Amino acid sequence: MEKINVFIVHNGFQPYVQLMINQLESVAGNVNIVFLGNGASKYKYGHEIREYFDRANEFSKYYIHLSQQTQEFELICIQRWFAINEYMRKNHLTGPILHLDSDVLLFESPQKLFEIYSPLEVTMGLRWSPANSMFANESVLDEFCSYIFELYKNNPAKIRQVYQEECVVNKNPNGISDMRLFQLWIKEKRPHYVDTGIIHTYEGVKYVCDVNFNMSNGFEMEGDFKKVFFIDNVPFFKNIETGERIRVCCMHFQGQAKMEMHKYKNSDVLLSNDYNEWHTKFVRVKRFSLFLEKIGIKSIIKKIVCKLK
Repeated sequence: MEKINVFIVHNGFQPYVQLMINQLESVAGNVNIVFLGNGASKYKYGHEIREYFDRANEFSKYYIHLSQQTQEFELICIQRWFAINEYMRKNHLTGPILHLDSDVLLFESPQKLFEIYSPLEVTMGLRWSPANSMFANESVLDEFCSYIFELYKNNPAKIRQVYQEECVVNKNPNGISDMRLFQLWIKEKRPHYVDTGIIHTYEGVKYVCDVNFNMSNGFEMEGDFKKVFFIDNVPFFKNIETGERIRVCCMHFQGQAKMEMHKYKNSDVLLSNDYNEWHTKFVRVKRFSLFLEKIGIKSIIKKIVCKLK
C-alpha cells in the first residue's frame, strides 16, 4: 500500500484541534499528515487552504444554500473536499486518503484502519457521516468532488427536490450539507461502500468507529455521552444488546462533546495551557446556556429571533 494521506481541515485556531493533532501523532506511524485551513501556520503540518482553493472558488458560483446552518459554515464544509482533492493533485499524490474531522480522536493507526475495513473503495459511518472517512485513492475522492460540482452546476433542480422531499416533507431539519451530498453520491455511484459505524471483526477482535459521542448508536451511555471502558489503556464501548466490549478505533466529539476530549486522549499526549483556558471558558458557556434553558429564556429568545426573520 502507498503511504496514507491523513487530512484535517479547520479554519481558525482552537486549542482542541491541537489536542486532536497530538493524539493523531501518537498513533499515526509512517503517514503523510496534512492540515488545511486559514491561519494554518499555527498548527503542525499546516498549509494555507487558499493555496488549494481554485475549484472550491469555482464551485461557490453555483452553490445553493438550503440549510439551517449559516451559508459560510455549510459552504466551507463542502469546499474542504475540493481543497483536499486539489492538494493531492498539486502534490502528485495518488494513494489512500483518511479524512478526520477536527474533533475526532484516533486510537488506531491509519494503517490499522485500512486493514480492518479492507477491501474498501470508500467508507461512511452509519450511512450518513463522513466525519472519519477513507478513500481507496485520489481518483475516488476526485469522483466525489466531480459529482458535487456537476450536480450544482448542471442539475440544481435535483438539489431543490432533495431539499423539498427530505427536509420539508420528512421534517428533516438539517437541510443540504456535505453529509447529505456524500449520501447521494454513495447511493448513486458507490453502493458497495464500507460502513465503519457498525461493528467489524478483524483477526478475532471487534472494532467500531464512533459516529457521534453524544449518541448511543447501540452502545451504553453515561449521562449525555457514550460510556468508555479502558482495558490496558485501550478504549471500548459496551454493546447494549450483547453486553460485549467493542474496541474503539476513533471517537467523534461533535458539539458539546468537545469539552470531553481531554478525558480520553492517550496518557502520553500533553495538554497545552491554551487548551485548559479554552476548556474552562467552554464549560462556563455551556453551564450558562443550560441555565437559560432551565428558566425558559433560551426558548423565548429563539421565538423572538424566528419572528424577526
